[in-house]
Amino acid sequence: MENAITESVRIGLSNKVKEHNDEVKDLNLDWNAKVTLKKLEKVFERGVGAYKTNPDSVRPNVTSPEQWAYARVNSFLYAIKKGKFRGGKHDTDLLPKDHPVKESMQDVENAKVRKNDKCPDGYEHQMPDGSYMCGREHDGGGYNAHDGFDENQVDLLDMINEIAGELISELKKAKNAFSQEEIDETYTEYKASVNMSYSELKRWSESKCSKEASIGRTAINRNLTLLSKKKADWTSANATEARKAIAYIARAKKQPQGKDVSKDCPYSKNYIALKNWAFDRNK
Repeated sequence: MENAITESVRIGLSNKVKEHNDEVKDLNLDWNAKVTLKKLEKVFERGVGAYKTNPDSVRPNVTSPEQWAYARVNSFLYAIKKGKFRGGKHDTDLLPKDHPVKESMQDVENAKVRKNDKCPDGYEHQMPDGSYMCGREHDGGGYNAHDGFDENQVDLLDMINEIAGELISELKKAKNAFSQEEIDETYTEYKASVNMSYSELKRWSESKCSKEASIGRTAINRNLTLLSKKKADWTSANATEARKAIAYIARAKKQPQGKDVSKDCPYSKNYIALKNWAFDRNK
């Protein structure tokens, strides 16, 4: 983006490159965690662009495109060093080819796909534990900047809760299961968090407005899958997906509505994003 990288920004990013590369050089990671100035400049430019083209996603405490862009850079550096993002993925094309996030994305691309008439596009894909989720592919994680707010600017408490939730989920995955009691508790909490039925979300998913806030159909597909299953049929994978939905809805409900997308779609991006997660603000 023209003029996004000023001399002061270049100096700031250069310092981040040096600090980051010094931190990771002795970590013995399985991937190349070093970054270049050129790579961080690209992330920064995308952050400035996102600030200007998607203002509804910007949190009230952010006062400039540079602040937004630096937050994106910091999130990217965290992912490079830790092997995963705090929340939604971004700039994955700039990750090293052997980075865990890229490898997991490749695993998803290789997942089995089969027909399911209950899903919006008529297909579902296989999850790591063998269960299936609506959609030909799993095009994202839990929360991203296009779902109404940016994970780079979450409040400290939200960030702590998010990281803790991810850690718990990862530990559960390592054990390959939630207990049945935990699955049942998650099912109950999920049902209390959403307020749309399967048929309501299915109808909404077929509208043009549903595509105005989220990139891809992961949110809708995730919730259609959860809403279509009886409690007795829920698996650990379903519980993991439900925890993401519960956390997202709780946080997004606190965000300001923002302006309507257009005359043809008289809803804010926040309203649309929440409805994609099976929560209708107007109910």
